[in-house]
Amino acid sequence: LKDFQEARHKLQAQAKQAFDAEMALDQADEAKTGECKDANTTFDWNQCLGRVAKVTEANYAAFTTALRALIALKAPTVDSPASAGASVALDERASKFDKLEALWQQYRDLARKAAFDQYKGGSMSPSFALEVTIYSVRSHLRELDLLYGDDLKL
Repeated sequence: LKDFQEARHKLQAQAKQAFDAEMALDQADEAKTGECKDANTTFDWNQCLGRVAKVTEANYAAFTTALRALIALKAPTVDSPASAGASVALDERASKFDKLEALWQQYRDLARKAAFDQYKGGSMSPSFALEVTIYSVRSHLRELDLLYGDDLKL
């Protein structure tokens, strides 16, 4: 039980760190004090937003990896018919999470392409596609926090 609790707390801390790091970036961007505050040209914006998108994607990957492991983490049980049911419920939750993530990633890719096409042929295409990607990821992180918040509580 102690090993389970330690593993659970470690995964919760990893998810929280990634989530908090991304939300801090979001707040800085909203306050216009973020990394791109000094970008003046389209080239500067594209370069800066590319760097931000990489950090955002890394935070997303860290959060979802920890959350997925947390959802699938099996607590030690005494052999009983009830413990078998609990294992099935965990497997179903993990499967639903996987399906949700696969569908969301398709949505994110389509949204990015649609954003790029809004300015197709123009120098703003990459910037807008990156902005939509960053915004989508941050929104999805908030959704996952809402959906799985009980799992994430330390």
